[in-house]
Amino acid sequence: MLRSSIFLVSVLLQGCFSESYFHPNPEDGQPINYPSHGPDCADDGSIERHIGELYFVLSPRIRDGQLRIFIAITSPKSGGELSLVGEGVEITTLPDGSVYVPTQVGVFPGETTRSDQENTIDLFHVSVRLVFSIRARGIDGFKVTFLDDFVSVAERPVEMLPVRFEKANARCPGPKNQGGWFFPAGPLI
Repeated sequence: MLRSSIFLVSVLLQGCFSESYFHPNPEDGQPINYPSHGPDCADDGSIERHIGELYFVLSPRIRDGQLRIFIAITSPKSGGELSLVGEGVEITTLPDGSVYVPTQVGVFPGETTRSDQENTIDLFHVSVRLVFSIRARGIDGFKVTFLDDFVSVAERPVEMLPVRFEKANARCPGPKNQGGWFFPAGPLI
């Protein structure tokens, strides 16, 4: 009896889970759904921005209790080479104001071509993975600040305004998907 009750509870729990995530301030960009939790999840914890011809997506995640931030930036090749300094990011925790720099940085440059029915465009694309030595479950929110040299196009720095996030809870059907990297394709620039 006990064994069958435990089995029933575990089957029911696989169909629904709740987890903390960080929700972006809509004044800082457009909140978007990060699909690693599945298409039925109401998690709009990522943010996108258009800065001139740049397309920018930032997605914070909690993994193994640590705060991780994934960034993707796309720019047309016609505007000049896209370069990025992964260490050019700081986190300020809210409400205490502690400042953290990434302890691990991965920068993954690439090139791609996008096409629609009328146009084809060659793009530079850079993905960044940042890990911070902060226990993410212990903070209520944070602000991401980009230093002056974080991103440049044709050797000219691009001003990146800060992005703010608050802790929220997501409730999603289906088993938790640890998923890999995914960034929305974004519009054809």
